[in-house]
Amino acid sequence: MILTENDSFVIYRKPYTEKVNIIRGNWIKEEKISVPSSKSFVFSTFNGEFFKISGETQTVKNPIEIKISIENNVESTGIDFYKNSIQTALNLIDNGILNKIIISRLIKYKHQIQNYHDLFLAYCNNYSHGLVYLLNHPKKGLWIGVSPELLLSKNSSSSYSTEALAGSQKWNSEIKWNKKEIEEQDFVSQHILKCIKKHGNLISKSKPLTKKAGNLAHINTLFDFSINSDMNDFIEDLHPTPAIAGTPRAVAIKKIKAVEKHKRELYCGFLGEISENKTELYINLRCAKAFKNSLNLYVGGGVTNKSEIEKEFEETEIKSQTLLSVIKNL
Repeated sequence: MILTENDSFVIYRKPYTEKVNIIRGNWIKEEKISVPSSKSFVFSTFNGEFFKISGETQTVKNPIEIKISIENNVESTGIDFYKNSIQTALNLIDNGILNKIIISRLIKYKHQIQNYHDLFLAYCNNYSHGLVYLLNHPKKGLWIGVSPELLLSKNSSSSYSTEALAGSQKWNSEIKWNKKEIEEQDFVSQHILKCIKKHGNLISKSKPLTKKAGNLAHINTLFDFSINSDMNDFIEDLHPTPAIAGTPRAVAIKKIKAVEKHKRELYCGFLGEISENKTELYINLRCAKAFKNSLNLYVGGGVTNKSEIEKEFEETEIKSQTLLSVIKNL
């Protein structure tokens, strides 16, 4: 099978499984997420555009060749520019305008990969914990990623799950979390609890746990709950969470668009499977937009009043290795 930038498709493997799925068809833009009778795949942009592809879900058994001819005209975010953006964020926090904001940067990485399906398979082999995907929308481009963070899972007719994943360190066997990371993650937990209280009822909440995600560790709290309102209303209040935008959310989003010179596009949107019987949506975190012989990686970190500029930059360097370390070994 040969696919190009003109085709509409998604190839994906869900966490802790081996089966690779492909759906080919047409991406349909929706005002809100509609729940189809058959299995479909959806994605959203950071700005809240929704797209769904429906069609027969097939298991990938034979090699796929993906040919991309689009050149990359975007440049990396300058290191000094990024550090200045962190300082701007700290000033906003010091002035009481924000409690937390996520500032991201774009890394343009040149490579010699001829077939992005090979990279997809390499991510599957290296990262069992995440939703690994490769999708192409003729207008939004080719995107590849490994998402470790669940946005929403429907377990039954009345039970849902989500998680508060925030705070980051390079993985080691003796992780110790500092006040900055604990506070950063608690912003997310409190936001989730507020949304659950507004739209349903909490069934259970775990203690903060350490979750390994590739080369990184995060603080994670798990939630099980019911929803009494429409799922779209819940998602609208839930996403983007303080883990990818900040708090207060509306102010943080406005400042992100003012400070960051790149467009996030699909980065920090969400994506995943949806059907009448099951929903599994993940936040699009460790991801890149792919071009001929290069890709643009998106990485960011949460800035609070306890942030240090150099450490925030170092965190983005570590996060970039989730994707880059595999590319370098191909």
